Amino acid sequence: HALNFAQVSKKFYLFDTYNGIPMDGLVGAERAKADSLNQSYFDCFEIAKRNFSPYPNASLVRGILPGTLVNAPLKKIAYLSIDLNSVSAEISVIEQLWDRVTPSAIIVLDDYGFKGFSDQHSAWNDFAKSNGAAIYSNPTGQGIIVKS
Repeated sequence: HALNFAQVSKKFYLFDTYNGIPMDGLVGAERAKADSLNQSYFDCFEIAKRNFSPYPNASLVRGILPGTLVNAPLKKIAYLSIDLNSVSAEISVIEQLWDRVTPSAIIVLDDYGFKGFSDQHSAWNDFAKSNGAAIYSNPTGQGIIVKS
C-alpha cells in the first residue's frame, strides 16, 4: 500500500504450487524436509488470488517450476526470490532466467545459509562462480546476489 503498487508500471509474477512442495525428484534430506513441511501446507491459491486481486500488475502462476516458466512472458527481471527447497529445481530456474536478469537486479536465495542446506549452498556457489557473481550471506540465512 505504501508503494501504491497497483499504479507501478512493472509486472510482478508469483510462481508457486500454492499447495506445498512437489515431491517428484526429491531424495534424501530434501525429500524428508519437504515431507515434513508439506504437513502444514494447504491449497491457498484462492486466498492468494483474493489477496492480490487489487493489483492488476500482479500475476499468479500456479504450477511446478521450472516448467511453468515456459509460458511466462518474462523479458527483464529486476527482482527474483527463489525458495523451491530443491537444489535441482532452483539451479534449473536460475539457468533459464539468468540472461533475463537485468544488471543491478537483486536475487534472494531463501535457504542459502541455513544449516541442513549445504547442497543448495554449494550449488549456488558453483553457479555464482561460473557466472562471475558473488553471493552475500545475510544473518537470516538468505543469500543475496546483485547481478553486475
